[in-house]
Formats: sequence, C-alpha cells, structure tokens
Amino acid sequence: MKIVSVNVAQPREVVYEGKPVRSSIWKEPVHGPVEVGETNLSGDRQAAAVVHGGMHKAVYAFSHDHYGWWKTELQRTDLPAGMFGENLTISGLDEAQVRIGDQWQVGSARFAVTGPRIPCSNLAMKFNDKSVPKRFSEAGWPGVYLRVLQTGSVSAGDSVKQIASGEGATIHELFHAYTHPGEPTAQEILQRALTNPFLDPELAGGINKRLKAAQAARAKEHQGTDQPYETLDPENWEEMRTLAHRMIDDAVDYLRDVADRPVWQPVPDEVRQRLQAPAPQQPEGPGQAYAEFKRDILPYPMGNIHPRFWAWYMGSGTFMGAMGDFMAAIMNPNLGGANHVAPLVEHQVIGWLRDMVGFPAGASGLLTSGGSAANLIGLTVARNTNCGYDVRHEGVRAAPGPLTAYASTEVHSCNKKAVETLGLGSHGLRAIAVNADYTIDLQALQRQIDADRADGMVPFCVIGNAGTINTGAIDDLHALAELCQREKLWFHVDGAIGAVAVLADNVRRQLAGMERADSLALDLHKWMHVPFEAGCVLVRSESAHREAFSLTPEYLAIQHESKGLASGSFWFSDYGLQLTRQFRALKVWLSIKEHGLERFGRMIARNVEQAHYLGGLIEKQPQLELTAPIGLDIVCFRFNPGGLDQERLEQLNRDILGELQEQGIAAPSYTTLHGTYCLRVAIANHRSRWSDFDLLVEAVLGIGRELMEK
Repeated sequence: MKIVSVNVAQPREVVYEGKPVRSSIWKEPVHGPVEVGETNLSGDRQAAAVVHGGMHKAVYAFSHDHYGWWKTELQRTDLPAGMFGENLTISGLDEAQVRIGDQWQVGSARFAVTGPRIPCSNLAMKFNDKSVPKRFSEAGWPGVYLRVLQTGSVSAGDSVKQIASGEGATIHELFHAYTHPGEPTAQEILQRALTNPFLDPELAGGINKRLKAAQAARAKEHQGTDQPYETLDPENWEEMRTLAHRMIDDAVDYLRDVADRPVWQPVPDEVRQRLQAPAPQQPEGPGQAYAEFKRDILPYPMGNIHPRFWAWYMGSGTFMGAMGDFMAAIMNPNLGGANHVAPLVEHQVIGWLRDMVGFPAGASGLLTSGGSAANLIGLTVARNTNCGYDVRHEGVRAAPGPLTAYASTEVHSCNKKAVETLGLGSHGLRAIAVNADYTIDLQALQRQIDADRADGMVPFCVIGNAGTINTGAIDDLHALAELCQREKLWFHVDGAIGAVAVLADNVRRQLAGMERADSLALDLHKWMHVPFEAGCVLVRSESAHREAFSLTPEYLAIQHESKGLASGSFWFSDYGLQLTRQFRALKVWLSIKEHGLERFGRMIARNVEQAHYLGGLIEKQPQLELTAPIGLDIVCFRFNPGGLDQERLEQLNRDILGELQEQGIAAPSYTTLHGTYCLRVAIANHRSRWSDFDLLVEAVLGIGRELMEK
C-alpha cells in the first residue's frame, strides 16, 4: 500500500487510491510523521505504531476483513517521543473483529488469534502463569514486552521477557520520573527504562543526561561525606545480569536465523557518520551502549557466518566457541606464563593438534592469532636454526651470502611478508613455477636451489603448501620432505588452508608427508570454525623452537623450585614474540570437547563433496566454465556466454560478483589465474547446504543473462 496523502490532523486520515480509509499498514513502527509517498506494506493484517512527536505518543492497530478496514487507537500517553520505542503498551482491540489465524504486529510484538471469531479484546496473554492485564501501563506492567509470539495459544513464558525489575511503574509514574529525575524513586524507574531493548537511542541519551545531572547534584550536596567507591564494575549487578541475559538471547536468535538474512549488506552513510563520533567523556551506560550496538553494528556484518558466504577462506564460527571467548575474557588471564590453569589448557590443545597431524610427542607448539603469525614463527625458527651460524646474536648481516627460502608462486602472501620481516628482503623468497594443477614444480625447485648455491646464496628453507589460497592445491609433501632431507633444508608447511583436513577421510591421503615437516602452520578459525582469532604453529624440535625466542628478564625469572604464582617450568613467552597472550585455547578446547574431532572431519569431507557437486553443476551449463581443477574445497569458474573479448568478459564477471554481493544472494570472491579473472568459491562453511549451490548457479546465470541484455 502506498500512502498518497496524509491529513496530519488528529485522528490521522489516510487516502488510498483516491478514497479515504480509516487505516494503513506499516511493516515496522513509524517514528515521527508519516511522509507522503512512504511504502511499507507487509501482509494483509498488520498493525502499526505511530509516534506523533512532541510529548505524546499514540499506537494504532489495523486489521481487515470483508467488512472493510478497522482502526483502533490502542494507547495514547504523555511521554517523550520514543520513550518506549517499539515497546508500547497494548490494550484490547475492542472495535476490531478478527478471524482464526489472523496475525498482526506492533514492531517486534506479534499476536495471533487461535480461537473462534472473537473481538480482539478477548485475546489471552499470560506472564509467569498470571494473566497480563490488557492495559499493561495502567496495571503496572511497563517492564513486560512480547518479542515474537508463534501462531498458537499463548502460554506462560512464550517469548515473554520482563525487563524491569521490581513492580514496575505506571505511565504517569514514568512521565513523572522523566521530568523529576532527582528523586530517588524516579532514578530507579529511569534506570529500569534504560534496559528496554527498543528504547530510542536519542531518548536514552536524554535519560542518561538527566540521571547524570541528578547524580552531580547529589554529589554537590554531599561534598565531604562518604561516597560509593568507584570501580569499573556494574553499578547494579542484577541489571547487568538482565542485560547480559538479553544479549545471550539476541546472540542465539542472531545465529539461529542467520540464513533468513542477506549474506551481506552495505553500511549506510548515516551509520558510518555515527561511527566517526568522538569518544564520550562521561558514562553512557551499558544499556545505551548495547542499544547503539544493535542499531549500528550488528545488522552490518562481514557475512562469514551465513551459509552462502564463500569469500576468501574463513570459518563460520560456532556458538560454543563464542561462549569460550566470553568465558576466557571473564577469567582474563595472561598466557605468557606463570602457574595457573590456563597454560595447562593450551598445553592440552597443542597436544591434541600435534597428535592430529602426526607430529612426535616431543614436538612443541604455540597458539597464535592465525596462519600469518604461525608462518612467521615457523620461518623464524628455520632461519635461526638452519643457516650455519648464530643468526639470533650475529644478525642476517653476518651471513656468508643472501639467505633464501623457496615456495611456489601460489604460496600465501603472508609468507613473503614473513621473509621480509626477517630481514631477507622480498628477493629472499624464491617463487617457483607450478604445474598445471597448481602444485609446485619439483624440478624447477631443484634447479633454482642449485643455481642459487652456485651464485653464493644460502638456501635454508622450503615452504610446502597444504592447500593453496587460490585453488586449494596440495603440493607433493612427501617429495618435498625428501628434497629437504637431501639438501639439508628446513621443511616448513603452510597448512593454514588444509592441514586440519587430515581429519577428513576423503582428504587425508592427499596430505601424506605433512607429518615429516620441521614446522607446520595451521588455522583453526578456518575449517574448524573456531571464532577468530585462532591459529597454531607446531615445531618438531622443542629446543630449536625455544632457543629461537627465549629471553627472560630478571623481573620474569622463573622460580622453578619455589611455590606460588611465579613457579613452574614452562612459559609460552619463550616460544613466540608475545609476552601478553590471550586465553584463546579455551574456545578451541570447548569446541573440540563439544563436537569431537570426527564431527569436524565429517564437516570438512562434506565441504569437499559440495565443491565437486558445484563443479558438476557448472560443467552442465554451457555458459559457465571451470577455470582451474577443483582443489580441496575451492571452485574457480566464470560466466562465459561466448563472443566477448577478455576485457569485456572480465568486466561482466566483476559485475556478476558485485550483484551477487549487493543483492545479498551469496558472497564468493574472485581471483586471477593465468591472467583469467574468475569467481572463486571457497567452501569452508559448516552451514552450507546442497541447495545453496543450486541457488548460486541459478543466480549467476540469471544475473549474467540480465547484464548481457542490458
């Protein structure tokens, strides 16, 4: 329904298709005047909350049957606009008649009729086994709101939340509290109002200002008297508990319903502007902060938790993993070292991963932020251990020749950054050509090593790929291990993409030889879906690992034989760059405990099967073509209708990718292979279903053909 004219006099009249009607329908509540031309149609029977501005608010309900449109003013209060946001008080719809199955909505509050044809005023609502009065505000129920009510009878506790603690307050009491914030009772009422999830952020800011002014006035009155001791803990633990419970509820809903939302949507300009505001100098309160988070941040994610996110290479996360992050932050330990339980958890997790990939029992390891840090640590150990002199103390300038490492042209760019960071320069990483399947050319590698030694260079390391970033190709790891053993080179494996696929029956054989590496980098926030950040480096020689990093100042001297916090024989700070380290092991520990390694293996195996399923769909379509062999779970393809040169074909596929993402359909990424631009689908997603790939192919074909017509 499109509103073509609005009479702003009260009650508001709406003209539709030239005829006056007693109502209109809005999908969401409209705050402020209804503008001519607004279109917000959703369903045949809905309700709308309309804020008329100023210091009053009205709520109208609209329903329709064969008698025509019905309009009822539910509530009218003398409150600042936005005081309740969507949480408006509900009264009986005495004038409107509805049928069984009719539904209507006020913001997030949904009602359903389940009895015979009855007046709306007879709808039953209960909370905590008590009948809820039809007029919440007049009966003292301002802290009750209905979020989502499924069709069916209303039972105690059905998505009904009580926000405010205590007995609540009437509308008149709330208005009095807003205008007289200095009174103790009024302050309590306003504090409870701030916990309302639908409270307009601007109004919440106004309430906060009034509360701060009242607090300042009290402080002035009580100068020289005892004041509460100021900390960063909640001022009211029960109110924080209520807010935390609501945040958990929102998080569960957010993950459960992720497939119902677009994969991605751009951040609006007004949100970008708000996120450039200066830091507040005075407290705004947790309720206000969370309200702004829900408004400005939560609706605009990267999208990688969505079932149709296949861009770059990112895991989808898990709820228990997120809870692990939360509990780790609550404990808030530093895992640089010391005698407490968190390092024992990381030790256990590293042991699990060591056994998983087949490293020996004496191997060491370290959890990291991701594969980039893990590769840097592994290559640091390689440089410090295998260059024929004491690199750590004498530096790279003392080398008898330029130090060189080797990897294929398909190696991840973080390895080049690592080599540069180690002082070897970008030429210190020799890029070796690949075969047709994008694995490293072993003969070309041998020739380059021989040539470099003849030129006075000092080869010290070869990097093998356990899954390349572009295509998922796995180098011949056994052959690389043999070459490194023969040439006395350190064998490092970048397994950020595919090392954990050793858990999958249909991949494990391709990774044979990985267990022979001297060091291995792997990511847990990719195919094991641990929430970011979670990576790991494993090093075969514990002593080489420790000697590359160990440096203990006097104030951190380990008291091996003593008691207390500083006792113990192992500090993780001796195995990497960081002294301050977060408790990231907990989310890994909880995730593996929750699901077990075999389930992760099944999820990985299914993604590999889905990649080949998608490849089969592509091969059946004459306008689609694969641009590389399918490696692991990565599919590269393009739309090619024929008759286009390379420049126009590349632009067409760029436009297809942009439309897929802008429309929120799916989020693949792109790459360029041998000069060919193509769409890249990296299927590291435990939520992806087979039908998602059917939808992707249909969307690519539909968008491509539409663009061709234009």
